[in-house]
Amino acid sequence: MSEKPRKPDEESSSLPEPQIIGPEIRSNAVAPDIADISQVTSDSAEITLTPTVRTTDQGGLTYEEDMPITITNINETPTDIALSNSTIAENPAAGQVIGVLSTNDPDMGGSYAYFLVTNFSNAVQIVGNELRVLTPAVFNHDVNPTFTVRLRTIDQGGLTYEEDVLITVTDVSQASPVSNEP
Repeated sequence: MSEKPRKPDEESSSLPEPQIIGPEIRSNAVAPDIADISQVTSDSAEITLTPTVRTTDQGGLTYEEDMPITITNINETPTDIALSNSTIAENPAAGQVIGVLSTNDPDMGGSYAYFLVTNFSNAVQIVGNELRVLTPAVFNHDVNPTFTVRLRTIDQGGLTYEEDVLITVTDVSQASPVSNEP
């Protein structure tokens, strides 16, 4: 790269001075074109930024060089499983959707698979991202007003998170038998 001598009064930047600490150059400066690193998502494995680094000698002459820095996205573990609804009225139909599953993950835009780790009395099933009734007889408020299932989410990189989810079965008023006796 070619040398670009400049005098200190020719500088147009008002960025803070970097510090040299051992073999590291540290700076709190953020250039406007690299301020938003949100471009690095789970869909883009890396982004390369090319800041210009300048050194100044004792005589006030400077040398600049472009120094590419590659920021690589790593896959982080999911941190939570959410169920849009965890309450269902007793006596549901088989296949009825209880709620929709979603995953909280620092890697925005990822794809996730869901699995049952424990399934109380084979009560539920997962179809895609929906938790559904598998065995309607389990959903009896008088016998099982609540029960727990353990769910696992797996992200596109194979990292997992598990969580217990409490299902609440609400009571449905049942008609009294009608008597024809006087």
